[in-house]
Amino acid sequence: MSKLSVLPDVVTAGEAAKYLRVSKATILRHANRGLVPGVRIGRQWRFSRRTILNLVSRPELLQKAGIES
Repeated sequence: MSKLSVLPDVVTAGEAAKYLRVSKATILRHANRGLVPGVRIGRQWRFSRRTILNLVSRPELLQKAGIES
């Protein structure tokens, strides 16, 4: 899932984690803390493609979320 055009408009925690090259647990931990914006539907999280792309294009957001060292 390296091409941006392959990433759907709404992604799961697993898809977001794979794209960002972090663990799914990392994405879920930060989503639960409100550091990665998303929507919880039942027990599952969904994230907008725009949110994930913004994290990549703005390193300060990654640092704030603790995703980047």
